[in-house]
Amino acid sequence: MKKIRHMAVNEFEILVENYNMNKLFIGHLTRNFHTLFILIFILFVIFVSQKDQILYLLIILASIGIVSLIFDGCIMTHFEYKMTRENYTLVDHVVNFFNFEATNNMRKLFSSIIFFILFLILFYKYHTC
Repeated sequence: MKKIRHMAVNEFEILVENYNMNKLFIGHLTRNFHTLFILIFILFVIFVSQKDQILYLLIILASIGIVSLIFDGCIMTHFEYKMTRENYTLVDHVVNFFNFEATNNMRKLFSSIIFFILFLILFYKYHTC
């Protein structure tokens, strides 16, 4: 499935090039959007309390997990890297906080742990509403 991910990211890159956009700017813009999406999602996980809204969040989280498995990682992160060529992801801060080197395997491990924790919180909230 990495091949599909590479094809998708390459198509985005061609689009950016065809419109003569600055790759670094687009990469940083994508990273900012990515960060904002994650922060808003976490805020929703914390503050949403109605059962149907929690179910929507569970569906969104499950969808993100499935897409990440299909593409062998976050497609937005791969696009960010392709545009910026910076070996940095959003989860690097968490990896470094726990005194590990930010390798791709560590990033995937910590991303999976964060995903699992968010899923457990939502699952618990859903069953206690």
